[in-house]
Order: sequence, then C-alpha cells, then structure tokens
Amino acid sequence: MVEKLRIAEQYANEDSQYEENVAMLKEIQPARIPASDIEIKLGATWIPEEYINQFIQEKFKVDENDVSVIYQKNLGKWFFNKRAYCNNVEINTIYGTNDITALELTVDCLNLHATNIYDRIDNKSIINREKTMLARQKQDLIKEEFKNWIFEDSERRQILEDIYNRKFNSIVDREFDGSHLTFPGMNPTITLLPHQKNAVARILFSENSTLLAHVVGAGKTYEMIAGIMELKRLGIANKPLIIVPNHLVQETAKSFYELYPNANLLIANKDDFQKQKRRIFAGKITTGEYDAIIMAHSSFEKMPMSKEVEEQHINRQINEIEIAKQDIKNRSTVKQLESAKQRLEKRLKVLLESKTRDNVINFEETGIDYLIVDEAHLFKNLYVQTKLNDVAGVTGANSQRASDLYMKTEFLLDKQNRKRSCFCYWYASIKLTFRIICNDEIFRATYIRKNGYI
Repeated sequence: MVEKLRIAEQYANEDSQYEENVAMLKEIQPARIPASDIEIKLGATWIPEEYINQFIQEKFKVDENDVSVIYQKNLGKWFFNKRAYCNNVEINTIYGTNDITALELTVDCLNLHATNIYDRIDNKSIINREKTMLARQKQDLIKEEFKNWIFEDSERRQILEDIYNRKFNSIVDREFDGSHLTFPGMNPTITLLPHQKNAVARILFSENSTLLAHVVGAGKTYEMIAGIMELKRLGIANKPLIIVPNHLVQETAKSFYELYPNANLLIANKDDFQKQKRRIFAGKITTGEYDAIIMAHSSFEKMPMSKEVEEQHINRQINEIEIAKQDIKNRSTVKQLESAKQRLEKRLKVLLESKTRDNVINFEETGIDYLIVDEAHLFKNLYVQTKLNDVAGVTGANSQRASDLYMKTEFLLDKQNRKRSCFCYWYASIKLTFRIICNDEIFRATYIRKNGYI
C-alpha cells in the first residue's frame, strides 16, 4: 500500500485526476510504527552499513580508514571490508578480552554467532569455558551499547524509522471473501464452510502463489479440490498436477470424487512409474485433457526436467553469484562466493557430460501448468545461504528432492511470467515454501505476521 501511494502521488503531481486515488490510498495506509516501538538488534540486515561502521568507530575509537565492515547479501554474512591493526583500551579491555578483540566480537554479533574461545591441546581444539563465558559477556555488552546508541541521534532515528516502516509495515493484508462462489458441478449434498470458501477465493484471486496453512482437520483437501476445479473452469489453469505423500494418492482421489463426482482425473498408481511404464504414463499426461492429475511425491521426482532447462537453472544461479562479486573487495567474501560458484559449475559439468535421455518425456513437455503440493514440509532442506546457526530447520544441507521441486516451480513461474503457478498446504515450517511462495522481499518480511495465510 505504501508503494502504491508513492506511485499514485507521482501521477497526481502530473495529472490532478489521480488526486482522488491518492486520497483513497491514504485512508487505508497501515498505521505508522514509531521508533519507540521498534527494537533494533545488532545483526539486523536492514540497518544501513554506514550506521554499523559509525557505531564501531565511535565506540571503539578507531578511524574509518582503518576499520569498516560490509554486508554480503548473497552469503547473508557480515565481513571486515578493511581492518588495520588497532590497539586501545576500548578494543582490548572494555569491549574485548585478552583472547579476542571487540572488533571480532562485533562481527560475530552481526552474524548472530555466539563466540567460542578454544585452547589447543594435543592437536585438538577444546572450548575454554571460562574464556568463552567472558567473551560472551562482552558480546552482551556490545549489543546493549548498540541498542542504546542506535536511536541517540534524531536524524538517524528518523531515517531508521522510515526504513523500517517502508520495509516491514508497508502492506495491508488483503482479505478474501468467497461467500459469492457457487461451485458448479460440486456434490449438492456437500456445503463448504465460510473459511473454506474464503480459501478458494484466495486461490482464485491472489496475485501470488497461495499457501494454505490451516491446522489439521480444517478441510484443506476440499479447499484444494474446489480451488482446482474453479481454476480449471475459469481457464486460469489448463492441466493442474497434485502431488501428495505416497500413501495418500487413492485417498485424495476418493475425496476428489466425493466433492466432484463427475471429475475427469488421471491417477498415477505405483506401477505406472516403473521404468518400463513411465513413458506410457507421461504420454497420457501429455496427450490427455483432465480436470486434475494426481500422483505421489516419489513419482513426481521421476519426471525429469530437460538438460537445457536444468542448465539454464544452474547458469542463473551462477550469474547471480557473478553479479554479487562485482562490488565485493573483501577477499574472504569473494572466496566463499567462488566456492559456491564452483559447486554449481561441478554440478553443471556432470549434467552436460551425462547422456541424453532419448526415451523420456520431460516435465516441461507434459503441458502441466499448475502445481499443488500437499504436505510441502516433506520437501525441506533446500540449500540457502544464511548466517543463522543452531536454529531448528535451518541447515547447510541441500536436499535433491527440494532442489528438484524448486527447479520445476521456477520453470512454471517463468512460464507464467512470474505469476502464480503453485500453491501448497502444510503445517510445518520449511525453507522451500519461502522460495516458491514468497517471491518478493516484502512478502518475506511480513510472512511471519500472517501475510499469505488463510
């Protein structure tokens, strides 16, 4: 809403007919959050680098030409951009210890790391608990000093308040009302509850992909089925694919027929994806017209993307790293980016050297244009660059299952010009959902406070 108002004001400056739009948008702007209600912690990545450097220079009495830090977005980490030898009481005593300087402790704070101090004993690194406790006490002191310092300056306070509201308080959650929906072809003995109709309305009218995060037993299956049939009836989706856990294929099909007795479904049984039958079934998907196709997660994984599409997907990730390297001077940061690039290049090399599968119908050739993922939390552990550690669900793992789903979803999004082509429903926290559902920074920022939920 904030961005829409800004655009409307630009048009109104050139043409007075848009002043009415500006007035109406002003009425529905989210209430501004004052600085007194904003808690800023050392490590928040939305704080401008210049303020972090100001804090370091003022508190530790160092010159800006000697010490500065930089945030590398692609790696999700803070690094020293330059660090000369500095020796004063602030760095070594007040905010540091004999074993680690205040500068190093601050970078650990920025990266949300709890500092550990090790002793080398018999060629082994052993944590020194006493020294580690002292270092962490200094970390707490630095964090508290930053919290007190950040809003001291009125100009800085105003700028940060503006940034916070622009990034995290710029959206008014849209409400979806499905009370007007009629559902032609639905079993007349079944009536959807109001929240189920609203969920179907979200599927139909949301500009982004849809996430249904109801608790177990709230009726997500009927929401999914009704949403698919309405998408199909309105011509929004032509060939939707539902993927479900292996043991739920027949149960999902049964629910589908209960709600829509005349539905034309293609249901993949376990035998349909045996090696000798896989191409025949893929041919049925490609040549047939169905209201929906239902298959298991494991069967979905056996539908490969073509080498060309997979190559494009990997090259896109490599290009993102190359772009990130252009403005980076820190050697350590560049080294980590290079390592990530080398892993992708190795994967690309294996792909290009593999034999072409002549007897396989690729996923993009089937005509599937809409994807519904049941229990999407089963596709966890998609690799993401992050500075967080010791957080449940956030690991450095790179699941092949999650990567495959991500690549196929990216393909469908590209095919639909980055508009919706997927919706999931689940009840557990997963990184993959952030990647395929949250397609913009604002959505991610407001995700935790309900945006995208029913």
